[in-house]
Amino acid sequence: FTAIHILSPAFEAFIRDVFIRNEWKTTHLNGKIDDFTAIGSLIEKSEPFVNKFGENVQFQMHTLFSDRCGINIRNEVAHGLFIPSDRTTMQALYAIAFMLNFMFYEKALEIQSN
Repeated sequence: FTAIHILSPAFEAFIRDVFIRNEWKTTHLNGKIDDFTAIGSLIEKSEPFVNKFGENVQFQMHTLFSDRCGINIRNEVAHGLFIPSDRTTMQALYAIAFMLNFMFYEKALEIQSN
């Protein structure tokens, strides 16, 4: 296992926490069942998310973690498909740097708004 195997699911939980703290919708009704919305849909379809963090952050997050044509590292890790190699190591390093940057940026915005 590598750091990305731990950080990727933790980052998904962090994103859901950001949505919950901002009181943005994270679930949808599926018949009579209240289901969690997939992380890709949360990022891609949330206007409040784009308004707060911008289209660039939304694009990077979507490409890194949920776009089938992008790196989609979340899917690779979740389904046991992520195998460290020269190519994937660089992708994982970029994703880790993005995650850390986003978490600090989100915290700075939170402090600034208080």
